[in-house]
Amino acid sequence: MTWEQINLADCELRLRASQTKTGTGRTVQICPALRAWLRRYKGVDEIYRPYFDEKLREVRTGLGYGRPTKEKPDLRPWVPDVLRHTAISHYFRSTGSYGRTAEQFGNSESIIKKHYQSRVSSKDAKRFYALRPVPVKPAKGLAGARRRTRKATSPAANVVALPVQAAA
Repeated sequence: MTWEQINLADCELRLRASQTKTGTGRTVQICPALRAWLRRYKGVDEIYRPYFDEKLREVRTGLGYGRPTKEKPDLRPWVPDVLRHTAISHYFRSTGSYGRTAEQFGNSESIIKKHYQSRVSSKDAKRFYALRPVPVKPAKGLAGARRRTRKATSPAANVVALPVQAAA
């Protein structure tokens, strides 16, 4: 996926046929949470590259997931596509629409009914869509610069720190 596929002004992401399981391109709505993340990382190289898999593996291992080894025998299995499945479950809970959810994620309504309804609570969906990137502190020497941040209900309730490598 490249930045050219993202239209933040219209909150749309255009997936090419080669990027979807069904082989059909589609336009996906960008929700406010995703928009915040995309804005935060705009201009940081490409959105996805194969070497990101290794970084994601490191994050998963740090969270206790992966293939158990002698050094780390307690690792739990990581479910393939769990991030996509999580997003679909929360989206369905927040919209309550089989049709919109199926269209947004390239599934059929029957698949949404079978696999995604009643998987998360409304409270969980609210918390999921409240996730935002950690605000960036202004660089030194920018005295008086203001940061715009959203007030969290509790200190780290709606922020997730991700490792980011600055583009060279």
